[in-house]
Amino acid sequence: MADDKNFIDQLQLLSKDRADYLHRDCWADTVFPQSEKTQIAYFSMEYGLAEALPLYAGGLGILAGDYLKASSDLGVPLVGIGLMYGEGYFRQVLDANGEQHAVYAYNDSRNLPLQPVISVNGAWLSIAIEFPGRQVYFQVWQATVGRTRLYLLDSKDPLNSPADQGITGSLYGGSHELRLVQNRAWYRWLADHRGPAIACQYLSFK
Repeated sequence: MADDKNFIDQLQLLSKDRADYLHRDCWADTVFPQSEKTQIAYFSMEYGLAEALPLYAGGLGILAGDYLKASSDLGVPLVGIGLMYGEGYFRQVLDANGEQHAVYAYNDSRNLPLQPVISVNGAWLSIAIEFPGRQVYFQVWQATVGRTRLYLLDSKDPLNSPADQGITGSLYGGSHELRLVQNRAWYRWLADHRGPAIACQYLSFK
């Protein structure tokens, strides 16, 4: 593609549009000039940002994704926090007899628009959380939504047992106890947060 002039021209145009978007003044810069000193933490079980990041089931995820996009447009200092599911919501397919089946596609994080969050010591950021009789480690991924950041916690750390690696195995899978375990991971991220002070928290549940 490096030899395709039309592709290169279009890529440069899009890159310029993105740079202009990121550097222009926003509503929050004018109305709340001190807003960069604090942040709003937005927690949601799912985020519908694009088909390339299938971590959502429906309306709740689309709403959460729209909040992140609108926050970027307005310059609101919001940070999203969620989970990196191995399986998103199921997709329905029809077999040769017209019967419906639920298919769960595996989310390979290496092929998704994500980056690992790197800690101050240069290693992939991992959060250790105490549970009865054990520690569970959550690696942290980052998705960039314009000016806004979405952090996703992933329990598929090789230091975890197979059962604990399944904590972020699927969207809306498992028991109420599993949901509580997932929520505890969110709050531990908040406790370990080293950026601007969190002035407000908002939780979105299904």
